[in-house]
Amino acid sequence: MSHVSTVIIISPYTRFPDKVNEVVTRLHHGDSYEEGNRFPALNSTMENSGSLFAGSKFPSGSLLWIGWNYFYIDDLLEELKPFDNLTVWYETEGEYMDVERINWNI
Repeated sequence: MSHVSTVIIISPYTRFPDKVNEVVTRLHHGDSYEEGNRFPALNSTMENSGSLFAGSKFPSGSLLWIGWNYFYIDDLLEELKPFDNLTVWYETEGEYMDVERINWNI
């Protein structure tokens, strides 16, 4: 079922993977996707990122937050299957919340 949703994709890498961002942006924008367009990502390499990532710790990480209107979580998870070491946290207004781990090998 499709609902208004919040999705957070977490990566263990200090910079959010550009290829993952491209896939998510393309899926989100659909027909209005423009090549090279990307969502802003929070990276632990950003200046003053300590408060976002609970201080300076190693390993750090990065994340992408998306507010999504009426999408199917299964479509997103399917698109992310080729990637490694991602965690997808999501909740919907339809009272559904879950965490999906994508190819963890760290």
